[in-house]
Amino acid sequence: MENEHTEIRSIASKEEHLLITTNPDELLKIDDADETQQDEKEKVVIKVDEDKGFYSKKNLSEEEIKFLLSKGYVISSHVPLGGGRQDYYLLKPSTRESNGHFFLVRALEEYLLSFTKYVRLYETNKPDIIFLAGRKKIAIEVETGVLLKDKPRMDEKIKALNKNYNDWFFVVVHSDLAYSYCKLGKTFTRKNVCRQIRRYFKK
Repeated sequence: MENEHTEIRSIASKEEHLLITTNPDELLKIDDADETQQDEKEKVVIKVDEDKGFYSKKNLSEEEIKFLLSKGYVISSHVPLGGGRQDYYLLKPSTRESNGHFFLVRALEEYLLSFTKYVRLYETNKPDIIFLAGRKKIAIEVETGVLLKDKPRMDEKIKALNKNYNDWFFVVVHSDLAYSYCKLGKTFTRKNVCRQIRRYFKK
């Protein structure tokens, strides 16, 4: 300042120092810290089980959605149990069943597990779902309408259901199928099936 001089010392903040340092040891520590933070972030964000097969999209983070899609899941819209607006779900159906059939089976399984621990799913000749209500073994057949065209196979299925289970019923994927299935046995849609399930557990 004119003929006078003043000493100045500029002190970097911690954040500024980390940005401008050229000290190799410090740079190595910064890289290690970044990797650790990234690993921790991934561990915290991805909390889904890829084998579950059924998730509501609204309950997932963007990272979880990307992770599940990379594992073969698909995004599919469905009306939930009880009715209401369509919502989006991430599903991983087998090659043997449609998204609609898979969704309804898994949604019913989730609902039944709030009443009993004994719930079994099958993709064989057995019913789609078997559950215990007290000492009663109940079977559920989730139907898409395909078996309506194969009367001998349908008759065989109904005969096995009557023989092997205390009670059983159909749940149709599309409500317009209800009339046709009602002629064959007790039939419910996704809108009224929860009421029927609750009846088994009232006592």
